[in-house]
Amino acid sequence: MDTSNAIDTIYNFNLLIGDSVKYDFGYIVQYIHVLTIDSLNINGSYHKRIFFSEPPISGFDYLKEMWIEGIGSTHGPIFPANPTKFSEEMPDSMYLTCYKISDTIVWSNPYYNNCYIAIILSLNELQEKNGDIFVYPNPVTNDLTIELPQITDREMVISIYDLTGKIILKHNQGPTRKLTLETSTLVNSFYILEIESGDKIYRTKLIKE
Repeated sequence: MDTSNAIDTIYNFNLLIGDSVKYDFGYIVQYIHVLTIDSLNINGSYHKRIFFSEPPISGFDYLKEMWIEGIGSTHGPIFPANPTKFSEEMPDSMYLTCYKISDTIVWSNPYYNNCYIAIILSLNELQEKNGDIFVYPNPVTNDLTIELPQITDREMVISIYDLTGKIILKHNQGPTRKLTLETSTLVNSFYILEIESGDKIYRTKLIKE
């Protein structure tokens, strides 16, 4: 049920090879097709595992959608309702690590050692991984200061994305090396800050509190 109380179906585990599912990426709607189906033995019962094709979007990085019968997408149980694309710059941080029934783990993602993982980097780690751009304070409450490695002679487009890839804030900025961005309208969460200027793109993680 969505915010308007409209009821819809997220999963149909009776799909066959060649069947398709509609995925609404917000800016474009695409159909992904069932490529192969196999099964997993979970707690002594076999569950279908459904693999899908990549969306036919020009410039699409990757989706790698896979469903497990009775569990859902390995990108997270409500991912088909709010899908997004992934890339090396904006990787998938929503992978399903495990699935429990009555507090008992019945499936574990083989790529993770634990059910619960920490994906939040410290400020020092953020700065170390993103040497070209400096943002502070991070976490931010109201005004965010952004410093670039050099003054750009082109107009910049500053975008803030949520972790599903949806643009939350967009701002055009003239040539500068240091600027202040108002973030008080953002809800407390984790974001990706992107600055595009000509052929240069800077990205870093941002925490709003």
